[in-house]
Amino acid sequence: MENLPILNFAETMAALPPSPSPEGLDKAIKEAREQYDFIIVLDDDPTGTQTVYDVPVITNRSGIKKEIECGTPLFFLLTNSRAYSRQVAEFTAAQIGTELRSHASGKRYLVIFRGDSTLRGHFPYEEEHFSITAGKSAVPHWIIPAFFEGGRYTFNDVHYVREGDQLIPAAQTPFAQDAAFGYENSDLKEWVAEKGNNGRSRKGYAATSISLAELRDENLGKLKQRTKEELWGPIIVAVNAVDYTDLKRAALVILKNNRSPIIRSAASFIKALLGQPDRPLLKLKRKAKHGGLIVVGSHVPKTTAQLAHLRSNTDLSEYVVDVRSLLFEKPAIASRDLAQKISKAMREGQDVLLYTSREVITTEGADANLDIAARVSAYLEETVAALTIQPSFLLTKGGITSSRIATEALGVKRAMVLGQVQAGVPTWELGPESKFPGMPFIIYPGNVGGEDGLTSVLENTIV
Repeated sequence: MENLPILNFAETMAALPPSPSPEGLDKAIKEAREQYDFIIVLDDDPTGTQTVYDVPVITNRSGIKKEIECGTPLFFLLTNSRAYSRQVAEFTAAQIGTELRSHASGKRYLVIFRGDSTLRGHFPYEEEHFSITAGKSAVPHWIIPAFFEGGRYTFNDVHYVREGDQLIPAAQTPFAQDAAFGYENSDLKEWVAEKGNNGRSRKGYAATSISLAELRDENLGKLKQRTKEELWGPIIVAVNAVDYTDLKRAALVILKNNRSPIIRSAASFIKALLGQPDRPLLKLKRKAKHGGLIVVGSHVPKTTAQLAHLRSNTDLSEYVVDVRSLLFEKPAIASRDLAQKISKAMREGQDVLLYTSREVITTEGADANLDIAARVSAYLEETVAALTIQPSFLLTKGGITSSRIATEALGVKRAMVLGQVQAGVPTWELGPESKFPGMPFIIYPGNVGGEDGLTSVLENTIV
């Protein structure tokens, strides 16, 4: 068990090496990015669009060919792999690699596995199987989990989660106790070894790192030289970062490395790579007088606190799904009948809250726990699919819940990211093929936001 201290945020940031000026970085990144025909972001749940805007999201690998042919410079492909077993995640990654090898022949592209900023997911197995079928087995793999909008920082190779004034090593947070993706190490190099050597991987895994001192050296040429001399071939490189200048300098180094690497990152790195200027937070106007729908499936403690605040501070029509009854007996009400009740309430102008009971039910084995989550999400999905009226907005809380509702209940094939309603909380505009074309779809990650996060969206964002 690791023995790393909890740190004071302000004191720790003040003691770090000074950050160089970001002037000219966006222009340099844009120029370096032009060597690639496109960038594809494989998102393991739909929350990964939480830092960008005006980019498309496709939900099926059959859409890859069209995005390449249309010259889309960067697009997201929702894999939802965090909701599936390792075997399914491996198979999906391999299929995507095959698809790209077929449709991107002769093109140069960058692939990013957008993963969880609290280190949950199918690393390194997705990358391993993708590499084989895509013909990228000999390229470097970069690990960049910093996500500032959610309070995730990496320095001295240790990944931290900010809670108030404290920086807590990630392995000491509730996220590390995840029944399917738990881990014991906050040091990224040790985490790589733990995840890579604990399972069916055919490789022994070890990592090197890029320090803050290297990234913040005024002469970035020294780091570029190191990457050319040392950081090539199937090596894993963990990146330290505590602000966007760090990420932009890392992006420039990676692009200049000229070896089309595979990257696993949180959402902040994608914003750094795009160089998009900040955009004001969204205000969403209701397109009809009827009510909207909030669906809460995530069970992390942060979500439970937000749900309690929402229920105490707003007047909503509430429906709760008893998870124990759903799993071991039968649901108290059929999903279609529940959809009728929700539709009636919305038609009468009420905003509706549909949420799962807060008891966390687990069992032995990662795959079995993923199956529990999938069964609960399926009930929520069936309910939304059976709605007889379009909500004036739809907000979903939790990645697995959001993905199943988007792809299964709403039939989304392609959506556009409008921007964020809060830091780290993306909103999509659904495409014409979906059940509710043009509807604002707010995807609120389970591990993001303060206690009043959900309440604030309802009171301050939707007008």
